[in-house]
Amino acid sequence: MPSAIDSGGIPERGSALQIAYYVECATEPLNSAVRDALGVEGPIDWVSPRAKERFAEYWDRKFIERVGHPELAKALSDWWPSGGAHWDALARVGARGVLLIEAKANIPEIENGSPSAAGNTGSKAGLGNREKIGSSLAETMKAYGVDPARADVWLNSHCYQYANRLAHLRFLHHHQVPAWLAHIYFTGDETYLATTREQFDAQRAKDATHMGVDGVDIPGAGVVFLKAEPEAKARLERLPAMARRAGQRSLR
Repeated sequence: MPSAIDSGGIPERGSALQIAYYVECATEPLNSAVRDALGVEGPIDWVSPRAKERFAEYWDRKFIERVGHPELAKALSDWWPSGGAHWDALARVGARGVLLIEAKANIPEIENGSPSAAGNTGSKAGLGNREKIGSSLAETMKAYGVDPARADVWLNSHCYQYANRLAHLRFLHHHQVPAWLAHIYFTGDETYLATTREQFDAQRAKDATHMGVDGVDIPGAGVVFLKAEPEAKARLERLPAMARRAGQRSLR
């Protein structure tokens, strides 16, 4: 779940609030932007974050089940240890496709990302998890033609978050699942720190160089810019009451 939520489960601010708003209240503009940026074809069915589920995020087995591929649960656990990528939003595309979303509303959300913590305790299990993550990242780098000398950046910097998202995209493609990864940037969000497209682009360029992916073609990955909605919280707060009234009417 988002770190700051109200009693109804609604995110209070930042990218969690904005992506919840777009999924629930501005679906068509969201779908259109994603299709334009990534070339996604087929109907898009958003499975998270949804108001009826208190805007929950999903990861690991629950993530792979939500996007319609429970048969890959064992393969995913072999690819990545538990506690993997927590997805800001997820959708099914057509019969088998998967859309993965990582959302940001300001630069600190990017720069404050944590490096991999696997193995920090020195436990045998933790060190084993770190080895598994390192192996999956190395395979991902090789698949995309990234210099293996960048492995430390992928694992031990704030870029780890972007790296593990790419690894999950690679996992789905490896298993012949049509999949797309969209990094969505919300401009002008004043719930914390309003950020321009130019500021996001500068940070993205710096990180791409640091990771060795500048100029690298990553199939299925793309960038979407959306304008933050100032009334996102108010719009979402009206949804539960509307749903309750609809439910009451259906019982009459």
